[in-house]
Amino acid sequence: MANPFFIPNSTFLQAIVLDVINDPAAFRAQQNIDFILENVNHKHFIDRVPRNTIVAKILNDGRGKKEFRELCLPFFPPHLCFPVKPGERVWLISPSPAGTETSQYYWMCRVPA
Repeated sequence: MANPFFIPNSTFLQAIVLDVINDPAAFRAQQNIDFILENVNHKHFIDRVPRNTIVAKILNDGRGKKEFRELCLPFFPPHLCFPVKPGERVWLISPSPAGTETSQYYWMCRVPA
């Protein structure tokens, strides 16, 4: 298994949305949650994720070919959060400076292209 931490070389990363957690309690109660979270980094966040958290696969630097998925928290508060659905591309940002390890990503909005 590869290193779950990734050192991005840019501020914004692109990712493809695999699943959206609109209702965290219902998501945790799903029967197929183990399949969805099979290769997700930072599974320990699942017990306290807010609405509009996404499961995503990062596409930068060839990471889309690997099996790792990320739990990405919404960057904006719920009343400003943009709707997103599986299959769409979104911009991710990390609180860590570019070139350093990160342990969490936040998604901002869809990629307009």
